Amino acid sequence: MTLPTGLPVPQASRAVLIGAGSFQDPDLNDLPAVARGVTALRELLTGSLWNLPETHCTALIDPGTVKEAGSAIMDAAEAATDTLLVYYAGHGMLNSRGVLHLAVSGTSRDALRVHLDAMPYPEWVREPLQKCRAPRRIVVLDCCYSARAMEAQAADLVGLAGIDGTFILAAAGPMQITVAPRGGEYTAFTGALLGLLKEGEENAPEVLDLSTTAWYLRKRLVAAGWQPSHCLDEDLVGRLPFVPNAAYPPYPDVAVDDLVAALEKTSQDSRDVPGVCQAVTEGVVSGLGYAYARISLVGQDGRLVTRAAFGAPLPGGDPDSPAVPVEGRDGHRLRVPLRLPDGAPLGALEAHVPPQRAVPGARRRQDLETYASRAAVTLTHLLLLAEAQQALDRSRAEATELRTRLHTERELREKTAGQLQATRDQLARLTTRVQQVERLWNERESELVRRLVDTRRELADRDRELSGLQERFQAAAVPARTGHHLADLEAGATPRVLHSGPGSGPAAPGTRTPPPPRPATTAATGTGTGTGTGTGPAGAEPGRARRILLGTLTGAAMVGVLVLGFLELPLTLAYRSGDRPAVMTACAPVTQGEGDGCQVTGQKWEIAAGRTVRTVFDPAAGRYGWALRGALNLRSTCSATVRWSVTAGTATVAEGTLSPAHPSRDLTRKLRADPASLTVTARRTDSGACAAQFTWDGVYQNS
Repeated sequence: MTLPTGLPVPQASRAVLIGAGSFQDPDLNDLPAVARGVTALRELLTGSLWNLPETHCTALIDPGTVKEAGSAIMDAAEAATDTLLVYYAGHGMLNSRGVLHLAVSGTSRDALRVHLDAMPYPEWVREPLQKCRAPRRIVVLDCCYSARAMEAQAADLVGLAGIDGTFILAAAGPMQITVAPRGGEYTAFTGALLGLLKEGEENAPEVLDLSTTAWYLRKRLVAAGWQPSHCLDEDLVGRLPFVPNAAYPPYPDVAVDDLVAALEKTSQDSRDVPGVCQAVTEGVVSGLGYAYARISLVGQDGRLVTRAAFGAPLPGGDPDSPAVPVEGRDGHRLRVPLRLPDGAPLGALEAHVPPQRAVPGARRRQDLETYASRAAVTLTHLLLLAEAQQALDRSRAEATELRTRLHTERELREKTAGQLQATRDQLARLTTRVQQVERLWNERESELVRRLVDTRRELADRDRELSGLQERFQAAAVPARTGHHLADLEAGATPRVLHSGPGSGPAAPGTRTPPPPRPATTAATGTGTGTGTGTGPAGAEPGRARRILLGTLTGAAMVGVLVLGFLELPLTLAYRSGDRPAVMTACAPVTQGEGDGCQVTGQKWEIAAGRTVRTVFDPAAGRYGWALRGALNLRSTCSATVRWSVTAGTATVAEGTLSPAHPSRDLTRKLRADPASLTVTARRTDSGACAAQFTWDGVYQNS
């Protein structure tokens, strides 16, 4: 028959693993190591050993009945077309005729009942395997008397196992019992078998066939002091490939130090992270002999990002790396984490082993880990250099930006300096203008004073002139009246009494009564029977004196009003510092050719509960008497109370309290001094929630 030369095909192969370690009969000892052996063997078959699908590897631990175990064997035998493996571990029992029976959980120790509740090997194992279409059928028995399965009964018969194309591997001889070390993880036979499959043999071929596997297993058992195993090979099935040799070194015999030196030279020449990553993957494939390599680095979001790959990956592999580096082995896929010197994750290096090649042993895995760690150091150095270069570039960009900003600020400073100089020039011009205005004001003030002195001097001159006129009038009036009186007496007229006021009365003793005025004549020549009004002193001087006196008094009164108004002008205010008040104005209708007709009428403050406002004004006071004028008022929607004071310089001029009962206070005070400042302070003493409006109506302010 033509035998296949490759390893078992996973899709066309089946495996049935039966482990009976817990029994209902107390006379049968429990075997806890059996279940652990079945689990470990299943992990190998579905992993790197055969890569069997999960559904193609059936594991039965402590089956309760013979039917349950036998049905699993029959189903696998019908489905397998390439390889069928049946593994049993538990108690082997013999009936009265010496036929091997395999115990299940419900088996009894009674020899008379063995054929009823234990599974007979010939009917339940040999016959299903004999009908199986798979050319490679393997039976592994880890139980007492397991060699009975291949005992010969006649010369023309191979034995009870007589199955064409079947290989039997037994743990004990026909009359031997198996050994399970007390406290051991596995039984002696299964433990040695698992060690051989995992570790391989250093001097064995790349792929172990069944016969070679049986020979090395027997060698290991004998070296450990256990009883040797037994095997039966039908139709040269033992020459077929069974498992890859994990210890076989098919990889190039390249020193890791040489690969690391080449990698460091590449990093020094290129200083490029992608180039170094590509060199790492090529070194894993070409230098260490793997079929495929991929290196991934941790990105900004914490996920792995593939940076380089080389070779042919295994089919069915996920091209996306996991979110975090994972250290371990996944069949023919090896993954080694890359870490920073402080232990933080840097990435992961993944290597694939060809399916027909054994998974590398411990030494080869150590070479891969060493190469990965040195690659991590090189990549860390390059990443640090890249970060330093980026930081340098950022610093240069920031320096350029800073220079640009400094240049802009210098231009702005120069522009500001120019504006400041222009402002200073304007201020100097304004200062000159103010000085001119002050000089003009002083000149006008001096002119007013001079005019006042001249007016007083003129009044004194007029007083002297009036006094002289009165004296002259009195001197001229007495002789005239005496002459008239004598003429009247000579004419026989009745004398009249001269009195000083309206009404009549007796004349004072010793006084003479002047005659009544004579009627005037209207003749053109000015002559008549009476004396007339003439132009003499008796008729002209009294009227002129009265006119002069009236004009003088009127002028003096007007000058006095002007002087008094000048000496007591209203105070003019200009805001200096503190809480700036709102200005209240009143505007009159605009007249053609005049201004807007608006005039400042007062100041206004808004005062919240518990708050204090303080405003300092510059008073435009002169050297004469100025007056504070106006009224303080309080307006609010609640019972607000304000304590106020007005200070001229350092002296308090007036103070008081405004409340709903007394919301207004007239403020008229004369200031005889020239105050340097005028301070208004108002403090809200209540706790009301509303706002209070504090006003000073009737004060004046410079525009």
